[in-house]
Amino acid sequence: IMGRRYHNVQTAPYCLPNDAEEADRLDQQHYILRALFGKNHLAPIDRPAYALDIGCGTGTWQMEMAAEFPSTEFIGIDISPIQPSTCLPANCHFEIANMLEDLPFADERFDYVHQRLTSFGLSEEKLDILLSEHARVCSPGGWLELLETDWEPRDGGEAAAVWGDYLRRLCEKRGCNPRAIFELVPSIELAGFTDVRRLMVQVPLGGWGGMIGTQARKIIFQAWEALRGPMLEHGVATSEEIDEALVSLDAELDEH
Repeated sequence: IMGRRYHNVQTAPYCLPNDAEEADRLDQQHYILRALFGKNHLAPIDRPAYALDIGCGTGTWQMEMAAEFPSTEFIGIDISPIQPSTCLPANCHFEIANMLEDLPFADERFDYVHQRLTSFGLSEEKLDILLSEHARVCSPGGWLELLETDWEPRDGGEAAAVWGDYLRRLCEKRGCNPRAIFELVPSIELAGFTDVRRLMVQVPLGGWGGMIGTQARKIIFQAWEALRGPMLEHGVATSEEIDEALVSLDAELDEH
C-alpha cells in the first residue's frame, strides 16, 4: 500500500508495515525504550530457564536478552519473518506464529513471558483470550511482562484531538482497540495472575524532552505516517486531511 509492505494474515488487525523501513523504526523504538527504563526488562527475573517473546518484531530485544541471560532459552514469535536468521546467539530462536491463535507451546513451558507494543493488533475480546494463553504457557512462579501504549498523543491541543480521532476510527475499522490496555490489570487478574504490578510512564514527544523526547517524536511520526495507507484504504481521512493533521500536530508538539 503506497509503496509500503504489510503482512497478509487476514485474521490479524495489526496495521503497521513489515518492511525494512519499519524494521529500522522498530529497532530505534527499542533503543528509546531501553534508554527510558535503563534496562531491557522490569520483571524481577533471575536466570529463567525458558523465555517467550510474543510479537518479537526484529528480535533485537530478544537477542540482547539472550546475551544478558546466556543460560536462558529465548523463543520469539511474530506473524512477519523480519528477524535475522544468521549470527544469532545459540540460545535465541524465532518462529512464525499468530498471537491471536492458540500459542503453539505446551502448558507451563516458560518462566518468563514478554510482550510489548502489540495493542494495535488486539481487540478487547482477543486480549482476554491471549491473556488466558499467557497464563497457560507461564509456569507457576513465572512472570508475565507487558508494555503497551494506546498510541494517542496526550496533553496536546486541537491537532492532537483530531489525530486521536483518526486513530480511533482506524482501529474501529480494523477491529482492534488499543485503549483496552487501560483495563489490563483486572484482565490480567481475571486470567489467573497474582502479584500484578502497574507502572505508568509518560514519554515526551519533542526536543523539550531531551534525547528521548527528540527520538520518540521522530519514531512516533514515522509510525503515524505509516498508517496513511490503511487510513486511506478504510476511508478514515483523505491524504490532504492526514497531511494537515500531521503538520499541525508536529507544530503543536513544540508547545505541549
